[in-house]
Amino acid sequence: MVGAAKILGHPDRVRAFLKGMPIFPVTLELGLTTRCNRKCPDCPSSLGAPSMSLQLELVERVLKRLKGETRGLIVTGGEPTLSPIFGEVLRVARTRYDFEDIAVVTNGSKLEEPTVFEPLLAYASAVRVSLYDWQERCQGVAPTLRRIESLRKRIDKSGSRLQIGVSALTSKDGEKALLPLAVMASKAGAHWLYFHPTCVRDVDGITRQLPHAAVATLVDQCRDAVGESFPIYWLKERYETKELRFQGYHAAQFVLVIGADGLNYLATEAKYREDFLLWDLARGWREDFLWDAQRLAQIQAVSTSNYRYSGSRNRGVIYNALLDELKTSRHLSHAPPDTPYHLPHIL
Repeated sequence: MVGAAKILGHPDRVRAFLKGMPIFPVTLELGLTTRCNRKCPDCPSSLGAPSMSLQLELVERVLKRLKGETRGLIVTGGEPTLSPIFGEVLRVARTRYDFEDIAVVTNGSKLEEPTVFEPLLAYASAVRVSLYDWQERCQGVAPTLRRIESLRKRIDKSGSRLQIGVSALTSKDGEKALLPLAVMASKAGAHWLYFHPTCVRDVDGITRQLPHAAVATLVDQCRDAVGESFPIYWLKERYETKELRFQGYHAAQFVLVIGADGLNYLATEAKYREDFLLWDLARGWREDFLWDAQRLAQIQAVSTSNYRYSGSRNRGVIYNALLDELKTSRHLSHAPPDTPYHLPHIL
């Protein structure tokens, strides 16, 4: 499901990028709202005003522009299920604008409400529940696991193709809790688990990872405990120590990130930061905004030396390093993956 080579599963688009041709993004990420009923530390959305929400008119304008070209949609927030347009966005993306892979990122607090589970069952490909509350804060993990169990029963009863994923943060301090968490998530009916590193911001906004133990060993232990039928994913490049270098934040051409304020930002981790604002969709709509010369110049101007979130080694940073390597060689020197990735249009 994850890996630096996932972007190579779209070779025609990568080749066009390498030739300097205009391309449509593979994935659209919509932050429906900044509203949230949790206060997780260092969440990128916490930098936005707490009451911002996208309007359906703007969402449909974007979806219509990308129809037939962009096939992946990530719906996030804040907490996206608090948005009054949540269900309608899933419906029109699937039925009207031909999105194939639709993934929702949620804290799982509303999974038992019909306005949430009904559109998930009907239109979403995957719902990823952030189990960041397995520590003492946020009521513990038990209520969320019960909601996952209830949703899995609805999936099985309805025949929906929806998959439930859960994600958990890794760090050295929380390592002991992750093995039992994997077992509990599997028993609750989740389809897969995704580990990613805990990142924190300092006073200057620079993001770094917290120390972590040998994640590969931890993943092996969890796989032994839950069995092969419950996949456990992790993006190994995020845990490596090799420095990632790039000249230009190329991933912004492949993943279009729109915040709840109707603004296009460079990356998920850079949402609501004015210095990484690329385009005002709400007040400056243009059909060709993706290829505006100034927008592309802003993307190209971001490099390892001036991107303060490089230390997080987020997926965009990893894609950038690979794309930069390909750009230097001026051709697609890496072959597309032999085995198709799960949710191929979700980069």
